[in-house]
Amino acid sequence: MVRICKGLYINPLTVAFFIVCYLSGRSWFFVISYASMFAHEMAHLMAAYFIGLTPSHISLHPFGVNLRLKSTIVCNNIDNIILYLSGPCVNLLLALMFITVLKGRFLYDYGFVVNIMLFAVNILPICPLDGGSMVKKVLMGAVGDDAARRIMNCISGLISVAVLVLGVYIIFKTEYNYSCIFISVLIFANIFTSKEKYSETALKNIIYEKNLQKNKTGKPVRMYVSDGEFVPAKYMKYIRPGAYTCVAVLDSSGQIQRIYSEKEIIYLAKK
Repeated sequence: MVRICKGLYINPLTVAFFIVCYLSGRSWFFVISYASMFAHEMAHLMAAYFIGLTPSHISLHPFGVNLRLKSTIVCNNIDNIILYLSGPCVNLLLALMFITVLKGRFLYDYGFVVNIMLFAVNILPICPLDGGSMVKKVLMGAVGDDAARRIMNCISGLISVAVLVLGVYIIFKTEYNYSCIFISVLIFANIFTSKEKYSETALKNIIYEKNLQKNKTGKPVRMYVSDGEFVPAKYMKYIRPGAYTCVAVLDSSGQIQRIYSEKEIIYLAKK
């Protein structure tokens, strides 16, 4: 990945992909597709700010745009729904705009198809898609991390089988279009290769049972995770008057080494 500016990275293959589209006379298709995906991620970004999360960066890949957050741990299911549904809802609104306000204009039909597909695919209850992530977060609060993971793996597996069957049908109807089979393979690969870096339930329990007992102000807790060496000064910028900040430091295996409270962060940063 190449850094364009603070918070924005691009994959060199993305530039190559744009050049190919331009030379083949399909640059407008590239622009509309990327604009739709970028709008999707910007909606997630605005939702993240709204519920108190801090973004890390946005990366432009050959076939997608990805927003990374410093932490996706939120306090309640309403915030999870706001965070994960914001992107698909924006694509739905854009699809409606293309088919109504912009109907009859240049490539309006392509803009409609791109956005309605982004909405339909991302709303599927498959991890790590928005719909799957949202359902998984809700299940974590209801049945715990392990049970939620097993349930989502089953759901993703069933959907991938359905997509696979649909793909086999489409092969014979559309002269060997393998797109659905490719999607089902990606779903299966995600089921067997995805791993949880840390237990959100454990982190939430630590936050609300340990740190809130120390913090008698009633402020909402903002949780950040440090994967490598803990640098207190790095987290000073996240300390705000209206919230209580703490940092969980993880070891190489993803286990929690220690939780630093806001007072500890300030004290260590000033040393």
